[in-house]
Amino acid sequence: MRTLIAPALLAAALPVQAETPLRPAPDYFVEALFSLTLAEAIAQACPELGMDLFAAQTQAGELTERLVADGFDRTQPFAQMIDPAPALRDLQAAFLESYPIAGADAEAVCAAGHAEMEKGTAIGTLLIDAALLPRTAPDAPEADE
Repeated sequence: MRTLIAPALLAAALPVQAETPLRPAPDYFVEALFSLTLAEAIAQACPELGMDLFAAQTQAGELTERLVADGFDRTQPFAQMIDPAPALRDLQAAFLESYPIAGADAEAVCAAGHAEMEKGTAIGTLLIDAALLPRTAPDAPEADE
């Protein structure tokens, strides 16, 4: 009887190894991640364009909800995914084939951003004309006391 109790106690004392096996990152996740990061890079390199933060926040929220619906953890979905880096590199290569902007000047990057906006792509929907972005109000003159 003693030999049966020891394995049972040992099993109860060990943490349960209930790790979820890694799953491939869903295509919609990879595409959204690519679109968000590339739109941000374009906005930083092009003075004419900015990142539409409202659109990005909306898309990020929708992405989180879709991942949760597909069984991924809300706070750490990456912990359950196979690294999407190879798929991201493929998307980047395809984008750079269409728009050879690696090492290009701001004018070429802006042209690519404007083209994406005109096409209404996922990247384009995250970009906005910089003239439409809110500006910081200049310091108000101090009132004389």
